[in-house]
Amino acid sequence: MEDKRTMDEIINQARILEENNWNTMECVTGIDLLLTSNNNSTTKDKELSEKFSDIRKKAEEINHLTKNFLSTLESESKNIEY
Repeated sequence: MEDKRTMDEIINQARILEENNWNTMECVTGIDLLLTSNNNSTTKDKELSEKFSDIRKKAEEINHLTKNFLSTLESESKNIEY
């Protein structure tokens, strides 16, 4: 991309996305804790835990993809002249 202004705005939006991803992970962690029994660290509901596991994996994947995307954007923005 040759437009520095547009690139900067994409980076800003990607940073907001990354921040939202961390908020999502906080909620995911909270739900994980609620699905786990305090007594012996087993799941309270196996079916719900298995379904939620997919959500957790996708959230982690989105975090990873967003981080890589932001890294690429920041690297490319260094090559754009004003």
